[in-house]
Amino acid sequence: RLLGKPRSDRPTMPTAKLQVLPAAGAITTPTTIEISHFPTCNSLRLILTGSDYRHPFRHETTLDAKGQSHINLSADDVGVLFASMTSEPSGRRFALRDVTKPILWTFRLVMATGEPLAEVTIERTFLKQGITRKVLTMKDDARHTNQEYLPAYGKLRGVLFIPPGPGPFPCVIDMFGSIGGIMDFRAALLAGEGFMVLHLSYLFHEDLPDNMETLQLNYFHDAVEWMLRHPAADSPLGCALVGTSMGGEIAQIVAATNPKVRACCSISGYCVLHERMYTQDGTQLPSISQNVADTKTLPPQHVKHARFDHGGLVLKYATWEWWCEHIPQLRGYYNAANKLPLYATDAPTEVTPEGKELCGYPIMPIENINGPLMLIVGTDDVEFPAPEAGRVALHRMWHKGRGADCYLVELHGAGHLLEPPYKPTNRSSWHPPLQMMLVWGGNPVDQSRGDVKGWESLLWLLKEKFAANKYKRSKL
Repeated sequence: RLLGKPRSDRPTMPTAKLQVLPAAGAITTPTTIEISHFPTCNSLRLILTGSDYRHPFRHETTLDAKGQSHINLSADDVGVLFASMTSEPSGRRFALRDVTKPILWTFRLVMATGEPLAEVTIERTFLKQGITRKVLTMKDDARHTNQEYLPAYGKLRGVLFIPPGPGPFPCVIDMFGSIGGIMDFRAALLAGEGFMVLHLSYLFHEDLPDNMETLQLNYFHDAVEWMLRHPAADSPLGCALVGTSMGGEIAQIVAATNPKVRACCSISGYCVLHERMYTQDGTQLPSISQNVADTKTLPPQHVKHARFDHGGLVLKYATWEWWCEHIPQLRGYYNAANKLPLYATDAPTEVTPEGKELCGYPIMPIENINGPLMLIVGTDDVEFPAPEAGRVALHRMWHKGRGADCYLVELHGAGHLLEPPYKPTNRSSWHPPLQMMLVWGGNPVDQSRGDVKGWESLLWLLKEKFAANKYKRSKL
């Protein structure tokens, strides 16, 4: 035989057609899969891999191919595949630290015995082309000596996103929770929807506080003021706040005390001031920790009411029963018979006289928010009783005549971490500031669907309620 000439008796390798659409788009773009022209077999294996440039993520699933010539996976099916991806090593949270980089997802189709059939790589991005990304850091202080917008400009830390075009743009401030640092992927996505977004960092970053015990609320009010004074801001619309977990709690406090905030979305957040100490204009706001003995430091009460499950720490103390047992102000909101919070009365009058300001009690006066309030919670949140607290907030708003402005979005089976969809999720992950694994709750199926609904709900609030006229006029 001549060298290089194929042998006619050599068995041909099996192949298949694997189509993953669209090939490129934003991370929130629904993805579908079509598989055809595969060999006759009982099953196929689909392997999905990717990375956040820190840790690799992977998931493998078996597809039933018996008697089929085509296999179609819907956007919902593929969303579950993304949500099922796990990190190597395990317990790492998918969080892109540089949103200028694309995410590459690789799909490999193999026979049940391991023979490769097809491979496709798609690209997903967080930052749409043309958006300006400006990092606010300590290094910028010297270059902004004119203090053009606000004297506090040099104190703010975070990332500002400005959409392309002349503007002006509706303003949004985005915050995450106690993990701290820079987590600007949601802000980048919101900028792609036509909003000028400031991802505001407030913990564990540069010269910001390195503990969660005390926070200055004036820092957040300064951020609102600076945003609205920016030349690209649509200042008459005011500002919207979006926050997750501790960030959701902060968003509600600031929105309740700042009339320039015209919309608020709290994701897995609280309408109650708990362990943390907040100060505003030099005045310390009372918190739940003042009602529980020995709460100068967090570990004693956390460990006392904690257990380990699913490879991480579950804060068992953070059940609604525990809160009501220790916090007199909440007892009127809870019905022990059916385990549901009921708005039986307002906060006790001896604690909260009618009309008293925020500094008088740990339940926030969310009825003072100058616009709509949306609360997005997962029913399987095992870190905090977010669903119960969300119902308390809803009942309080109705009781104060503001019920029509409050939207409670309960995501069945979803956990504490509710983020933009179509990427890996975590039932538990490593929490760097606490140096331990925390269990968040949720399962891949419900978490994937919950992330989709939560993201759609957030966009609805911002576009249809906060910036409705602006959005329709500029076709964001």
